[in-house]
Amino acid sequence: MRLINAIIITLILLHASEKGQAQLQIAPNVNDSVLLYHLQGNNLTIQNISNLSDSISIGAFFNGINSGFQIDSGIAITTGSVFSLSSSTNVINGFNTILGTSANDIDLMAVEPNATKDVNTLSFDLIPDSNFISIPFIFGSDEYLDFVFAGFNDALGIFINGPSPYGGIYNSYNLARLPTGSTICVDSINNISNSTFFVDNLSPPGYPNNFDGYTHKISHPIKVIPGEIYHIKIIVGEMESRSFDSGALIEKIHSWNTPDSTVTQIDIIDVNIFQIYPNPSNGSMNLIYSMDASSKGEFIIYDITGKMVDTYTLQRGENNQLLINETELSNGIYFYKILINGRMKASDKLIIIR
Repeated sequence: MRLINAIIITLILLHASEKGQAQLQIAPNVNDSVLLYHLQGNNLTIQNISNLSDSISIGAFFNGINSGFQIDSGIAITTGSVFSLSSSTNVINGFNTILGTSANDIDLMAVEPNATKDVNTLSFDLIPDSNFISIPFIFGSDEYLDFVFAGFNDALGIFINGPSPYGGIYNSYNLARLPTGSTICVDSINNISNSTFFVDNLSPPGYPNNFDGYTHKISHPIKVIPGEIYHIKIIVGEMESRSFDSGALIEKIHSWNTPDSTVTQIDIIDVNIFQIYPNPSNGSMNLIYSMDASSKGEFIIYDITGKMVDTYTLQRGENNQLLINETELSNGIYFYKILINGRMKASDKLIIIR
């Protein structure tokens, strides 16, 4: 019966699209079967769905291509009313609903420490049949463009837990990243920072949806172990509970087999190989790492605009410790990358607070 309901909702939305309605078609208040129908792609199984979102904040969508997105259908999860995303034309600041809720999610707070308002979460277990998966997404917000770098840094996280084929585990590793390694939030991708991945929906021609700005479709192939269980958490949150919302569009997830050499990806590694502490810090941190004798490595720090501010050379060997001294940097958010033989092996946020 649940599968029949999912198919009925799908057919209703498809019928609306076929009748020529150019705007985004959204079905709010969906059940777990509908979520499963729109998340589970080829060669994998999704089970144990846990939807901790407000009932008005998550739904299935169709007609995304005609609405200016690079994803045509899937699941939308937002910090407000998902139905407000749909519009025959972009209404400036038209994506606005105040939920008035709060939650301290430790994983999302690693992206933005103050993203604790109007938090909505969808999580599930995923069992791949093949050795790679990808979770394509688009992040958008009504905070654009007026409130970039203004203390309204709404954020998205897509976190994976489970065994790594490289050894060790994926421990809440954030898959919501740009190809540059930057995590996804209003201040890290916009008309100023990482603008090549950004759509300014306030400028002509303007698309029929109520995100004032949003990313292109982003997807990183991730290597997994077939038959193992991976826990996925998709979560969005705001810095302030107010009437400018943010959200993500999630496309169906697929699994496939391919040699490593044919896939361009951000390598995910065991957190025991690279560890940074404390973080947040006063600018003085320690990096614990291991690197084999034939490799060359760098630790590079960038400010929030993407400008490189410092670089360190990594030494070969096991269980090395590097003192990172950035006490002269101003308080704020920075990003780091670890490059091994020119390839990015890790990246995340550094927070300096005194």
